[in-house]
Amino acid sequence: MVRVDVQINYARVDALTFVTYRSDVADQTQELVHKLKYVVPRRLYPMPVQAIVEGKSIARVDIPPLRKNAAVNGESHSISKKQQLLRRQNSNKRAAAHSDIELPQEVFDAILTIES
Repeated sequence: MVRVDVQINYARVDALTFVTYRSDVADQTQELVHKLKYVVPRRLYPMPVQAIVEGKSIARVDIPPLRKNAAVNGESHSISKKQQLLRRQNSNKRAAAHSDIELPQEVFDAILTIES
């Protein structure tokens, strides 16, 4: 038996921690993180979802951002506008990193539908 910790954006979510058999852990964690990718609300930046067993990441998937980083794409805009956008996005990332992750009820409902 092993304990599986789930991290969203590098923060452990205690409500998603569970115990399972070591032989089943790979399949269950892959299914779990892929299901979480679609039910966790998106933010302005990509967020990793990881399943951690004994300090090692067994399964990982990134939740896509709500919108693309406009400063990275290939279009040629003025440099000052790109810098302004990057500053704004950077401050949003810092503010979001300090905020707690709030999970809606759909996340817990999706986990209950996973086959053991």
